[in-house]
Amino acid sequence: MFDALRKMILPIIIIVLVFFVAMIVLQWGLDITGQRQFQTARYAGLINGEKVTWDAFQSVYSNLYQEASRETEDELSEEKIIELEKSAWQQVLQDRLLLQEAAKYNIAVTEDDVYLFLRLSPPPYLRQYPRFLTEDQFDYQKYVNAMADPQWAPFWSSMEPQVRLDLRKLKMQQRIIEAANITENEIRQAFLDTEEKIKIRMINVSYVRFTQPAPTLTDEALLAYYEEHKQDYVLDERAVLDIVMAEKRPTAADWEISHGRAQEFYDSVMAGADFAELARRYSEDAGSAPNGGDLGWFEPGRMVGAFDSVAFSLQDGDLSEPFATRFGWHVVLHHGYRQDNKILPGKTEPEKVTSAHVSHILIETKPSQSTLDAAYRQVADFQSVATASGFDEAARDTSVKVLTTSPFYRNRSIQHIGMSPEANGFAFESEAGAVSDIFENEAAYFVLRAARRIPKGPGEYDEVKIRVRQDLSRMTIAGLSHDSAAVIYADLQQGTDFEQAARRHDEEVDTPEPFARNDFVTGLGRDPKAIGAAFSLTAPGQISPPVDHGSGTVVFSLIERTPADLSVFNEIRDSIFTELLQSKQQALYGRWFNDLVNNAEIENNVERQRQLAGTAAQ
Repeated sequence: MFDALRKMILPIIIIVLVFFVAMIVLQWGLDITGQRQFQTARYAGLINGEKVTWDAFQSVYSNLYQEASRETEDELSEEKIIELEKSAWQQVLQDRLLLQEAAKYNIAVTEDDVYLFLRLSPPPYLRQYPRFLTEDQFDYQKYVNAMADPQWAPFWSSMEPQVRLDLRKLKMQQRIIEAANITENEIRQAFLDTEEKIKIRMINVSYVRFTQPAPTLTDEALLAYYEEHKQDYVLDERAVLDIVMAEKRPTAADWEISHGRAQEFYDSVMAGADFAELARRYSEDAGSAPNGGDLGWFEPGRMVGAFDSVAFSLQDGDLSEPFATRFGWHVVLHHGYRQDNKILPGKTEPEKVTSAHVSHILIETKPSQSTLDAAYRQVADFQSVATASGFDEAARDTSVKVLTTSPFYRNRSIQHIGMSPEANGFAFESEAGAVSDIFENEAAYFVLRAARRIPKGPGEYDEVKIRVRQDLSRMTIAGLSHDSAAVIYADLQQGTDFEQAARRHDEEVDTPEPFARNDFVTGLGRDPKAIGAAFSLTAPGQISPPVDHGSGTVVFSLIERTPADLSVFNEIRDSIFTELLQSKQQALYGRWFNDLVNNAEIENNVERQRQLAGTAAQ
């Protein structure tokens, strides 16, 4: 199919490609207001040595942003935007890892694969294409007509590279999940787990009863528990670094320079220049500059403090003098206020909320080249002395501050530095006492000394103390719960009535609705040990010994048992098979992909740059 299409488009390919790019921009949209200024780092991430450009990340993020924006009339909250950033990174990570694995296995995609995929399983980006919609719904007939129309040949040819990538990923996924297998015994057991039901009474001694107040744990008890269970707190190999750094921080002179530029724009607007045009040309807020600096409507508290104060102190038409935030210098033009009735968080009734509408010109304050040179010289001077005389001597002679990191793992973030493959490699490949070359990241220049490496083994008590406290507290509470349930069970064994035994120990008798083995049961959840113990009861009135579960200890008494109706098994067997297969495939793929991530070398600059990459509009 695609060989024929390629021959058809030769005379018109250039014209059509230009038209297609324009159509994408106009009809699919490039929601500029959804962009975040991520580009503080050189690239968005590194996955097994393969760089993820900011453009590649932004493409995925923008699509998610637009989808989320279509679902609400309100502006997206900062929490939602952070969620979208994380989702975009996870999507990029999965795509890159799948394609890397597909390359390892030489997975190929044929012409027939592409055609059948397009014909039978139109991908989401084609289902959403405006020309294939009728009343905002995907119209399959329009779609297949376009596949058969020679006029559409350039379009399908332009789609082919993306479709091939999608198919390679799908084939890689299929290679993994095809190992899943379902036996006839599994199908029958799943049927019984769904159809056989019991009705019980239970006395459920919950952990909550013993958490208010929580048990008191002495330091001696914690240390003794740690010594007894030390092998439960094994940590992978870690390293510690000593660091001398000079931050790439703007000086007072740098702030004065950016203030001077902002003042020039203020003076120009006061003299009659068009504010929006200046913002489009010179503002360094990438999100609002293309819109003439327009930040839209926002409520108090949405901006950083200084910006918020100015925005809600001006009147309609006012122009602020330049003022500073952590992002740089701003000049704000006010467009007015409005009041809306909104239900605020924690409230049940709507209240009047005042919103402001402003535009701004942002002049970022960045370290000048002379500032960067001075910072570099400071570290270079230290590194020279450290190489000749020793790290500690150099620190004394140059009066610099030495920072010591907490222990960190291979290929993970380092305290004071963040993600740095160079620093991480130095830490785990150098002898103790070795002094590094000069390294840098977006925030600083730095020199390192390999302080020590801690081999894999039980973590030191101070490192794992929080986990030890959590574990001992949980064990203590579980013991109190079990002991209380055991006393109740002993009463029942002596002939005490179920209700009376519960009241005697300040507990209640619960009688859930009849449930199957895989049902959710209030108070028990889907705990297999507890529910399995309930199903082990065979005669009405039979009482179970105390059963520990995820949130307490329970004693059961069987009321009645309803066996499964085997006559309907054949009717629903196929649907059970399908559900089991899908579940097993998902679990199999999930384990495989988690192993893939855990064994990959991943540098994620998206999260690391979040605090550095915003503008006042964030």
